[in-house]
Amino acid sequence: RLTAINSLTARVAHEIKNPLNSIALRLELLSSMVDKEVPGAAAEITILSQEVTRLDRVVRTFLDFNRPVDLAMERVDLGRLIGGIAHFLEPEAERKNIRTMLNQPAAPLYVNADASLLRQAFVNVAVNAIEAMDSGGTLSYEFGVSDGDGGCEVRIVDTGIGISPELREKIFQL
Repeated sequence: RLTAINSLTARVAHEIKNPLNSIALRLELLSSMVDKEVPGAAAEITILSQEVTRLDRVVRTFLDFNRPVDLAMERVDLGRLIGGIAHFLEPEAERKNIRTMLNQPAAPLYVNADASLLRQAFVNVAVNAIEAMDSGGTLSYEFGVSDGDGGCEVRIVDTGIGISPELREKIFQL
């Protein structure tokens, strides 16, 4: 059964990878076409290109399912990372009548992490929060620093319905 799942995963990932490559190429073409005529489009195209790159990495992770993930460790500014996520998800939040609040830290908070995987994890949590607020609400991105041990935390807080007690033990299952 596991062999069948691995085979299916590899085929699906391969089928997704081809359109992703096409989208990336078309975004480059589009960027060169609208660069001077629509100045604000460049920033939006850049966001789309970054998301295509992120999806490509997800697909590669599926393809490498049986192998351990290679971490690309680097110094990551959590405030900047979360700020980018908040900006990226803002249109979806506004569409659902969700007010977002980004409480940036007073000073940069650096961690040693794989920025792409960390971003993917935070995006997943924030998207789940947005999906939990069908009638609008508030989505807050907050930061905390631990006293003395050099640790820090990121909190993504929503006013959604929450996770039912019977599902809480399943949240980390695939």
